[in-house]
Amino acid sequence: MEKKMKNKTSKYEKKIDNILTVIIILLVGLIGGVLLDKLIVRKDVIPSSKEDDITSIYDIEPIVKEYSSINNSKVYLYNTNEVRIKDEGEYITLKEYLNKYSLKDTLLNNLELVNTLNDGGTKIYKTKEKSIFDRDLTIIMCHTTEGNEDLYFAQYIDTALAFKNGACGKKTINDKEFSRIYLIKKIKLVEDNLYELTIYDEDNKVETTIKRTMSEDSRNILKENAKFTFYFENKYGDTIKDSIEDIFQNATLKGVVPYNK
Repeated sequence: MEKKMKNKTSKYEKKIDNILTVIIILLVGLIGGVLLDKLIVRKDVIPSSKEDDITSIYDIEPIVKEYSSINNSKVYLYNTNEVRIKDEGEYITLKEYLNKYSLKDTLLNNLELVNTLNDGGTKIYKTKEKSIFDRDLTIIMCHTTEGNEDLYFAQYIDTALAFKNGACGKKTINDKEFSRIYLIKKIKLVEDNLYELTIYDEDNKVETTIKRTMSEDSRNILKENAKFTFYFENKYGDTIKDSIEDIFQNATLKGVVPYNK
């Protein structure tokens, strides 16, 4: 009788041990799974901060390439290698789409206007939430008083920085201090200490004429047909067009030194 009782107890204890072992294994597996999920970054999950990192990288070093042309307009891709548009149920490249359809008539229905610039009518658009584009884009349709009609299809774009870097032919400056290298072609005395200087921008092949009052020492430093570094101040960081005329009109000339000295 005593043996039977011991056997029953032994079998009962074994069952409890087995159940406890299973529970422990399940707990270890559960805890291990939670830890692994935190440590391993899954391929289908992109943290929200990653998008911000990508944006900031492109803002600092924008990638712009000439892609195509329509009539007198050049088409550029900004921070993207290709743009795809849905046509009859399938995605085709932007170039194929432009060869097939009239750009403004077909695309405007899929865009919403964000801003119109006071430069002749440049418009900035964003793709609508549901559109024929394969991704969210900013589209700049240039229309400047200088006649620039270029188009930019952009991803991760700071439009102010884009214009500063030359979008729509703008090339603007908003630095508070900057310098430029110009050639002084001619120095002419107008009256007393007032001089007229003809200054030439070799990079852009344009020149302008300015008048400045100079001391004898300053006049002796300046030479005709010689390059000089001109230092400017844009005290309030205003946006200035990066052209020799706009720079001299809107920035303050702080100093001139011989080039490479």
